[in-house]
Amino acid sequence: MRMRLLNRRKKNDLISCILKYNSDAVFILNNLPERTIIDCNDAALKLFGFSRTDLIGKSIEIVHLNNYSYYEFDKRLRMKTKNNERFHLNRYRMKRKDGGIFYSEHIVIPLINSLGRCVGWVSVVKDISEWVFTELACIESINKYKTCLDISPMMLLLLDKNGRFEFVNEKGRKFLGLDSVGYVGRSWIEDFIPEEQQLRIKKIFLDLLSSIDENKEYFINLIGTEEGKLNPASWLCSVYNNVNYRNVNFILTGKELECGQKNNQDEKNDIDMDLRRLNSHLQKQREKEKAMTTHKILDDMGQVLTGLSLEASLLEKMIQQNGPDINRMLITCKLGEMSKIINSLIQFGRELSTGIRPTVIDDMGLSAAIVWLAGNYQKETGIIFMTDEVADSVEVDIDVSIIIFRICEELFDNIKEHSRAGRVHVRLSEKGGCLSLNITDDGIGLNRDASSNPKSFGLLKIRESVRTLKGTIVISGKKEVGTSVDINIPVM
Repeated sequence: MRMRLLNRRKKNDLISCILKYNSDAVFILNNLPERTIIDCNDAALKLFGFSRTDLIGKSIEIVHLNNYSYYEFDKRLRMKTKNNERFHLNRYRMKRKDGGIFYSEHIVIPLINSLGRCVGWVSVVKDISEWVFTELACIESINKYKTCLDISPMMLLLLDKNGRFEFVNEKGRKFLGLDSVGYVGRSWIEDFIPEEQQLRIKKIFLDLLSSIDENKEYFINLIGTEEGKLNPASWLCSVYNNVNYRNVNFILTGKELECGQKNNQDEKNDIDMDLRRLNSHLQKQREKEKAMTTHKILDDMGQVLTGLSLEASLLEKMIQQNGPDINRMLITCKLGEMSKIINSLIQFGRELSTGIRPTVIDDMGLSAAIVWLAGNYQKETGIIFMTDEVADSVEVDIDVSIIIFRICEELFDNIKEHSRAGRVHVRLSEKGGCLSLNITDDGIGLNRDASSNPKSFGLLKIRESVRTLKGTIVISGKKEVGTSVDINIPVM
């Protein structure tokens, strides 16, 4: 008997704490069919506008919206009574004493006695009207903007950072052959871009994500529709970051091209391809002519210098053996000058040979040539060129090697003239039929405007050289951190 009284007192104390310290409205109900209110807290009186006398001993139906609403509530209560389970109602409408209606979050918890039977209920009510109205206003605003986007004459695509659809307006859905629902989460690149163009589009997206100053890119490509057709379209792709840079979206504004425009684009592509073939042919011809000129210069200069050197040696011996001392001194002085001229001519020949054609490539290969070139720039500029990661086993075609060597020369020149760098890392490797060259400096950095400026003839020359080899180039930089150039070229 005493234990029962103690348990009852503990339970009453617990209920009192729930009523007193809970900021939400709390009702204590019995388990009778009338669902009578046994007690409630001050927050309940304030929320519903009733006095304690108005509520105690009355059915909880008094705060429900109508008979149908109360019937649904009581039905849930009877279902949960069997297993003594709690239940939750969200956006549940209730009414105040003055007839005002509000949205509530309603949690109902059973009161269990020592025998495991439900003897009553704790009903906790929280007013969530402000949150619901705000959400409804946001939904209304979003629907309004979607309606505006749907009547736009342009195609509008919103993609996540992985290129999956989040929203497509009516014009875009019609062009792609999409239903108004069910497209969210599909990949735009993998499902609608021809396979041979996917790598190019992914690179555009990656360049935009890694860009510091520029976040827009214009391009034209073919789109595969749901019906299996290939339609040309032009796109302006922008990157949107929220204030915390946690969510990244691609926003694409597109326009379908007419057949004539498609033909013009195809013609432009053909012209570009012809120009690149011509550039490649001229590049090879120039290298052959340079090689022939180099050998001729070296042969002619070698014959002259060899003869001059022999004559000088004979003359020096004769002077040492015969003649007055004063003549010996003058002639010896002249011979010293001749030797200096000879050495200068030899050095000039070497520099001219390297400038016209890097013979070190023929003798030692591309890797050794790049290490040798880096060493020369280090001596000339004082910048430390680190070539520990230049692989020794790189073996590529001689024409490819020469172009790569010239690219390195151009990049080293840019570093010398503009970077203010103290260290340069040069990495060269060949794996899986792909030659990778990375040159990174710790200078002032190169922004996107400078790297894409058509007047940057050095970078333009490098890009065209890479395109000639059907490779890819990514130039990235950060202010006061440095610049990195990544080049990948297929060599199979």
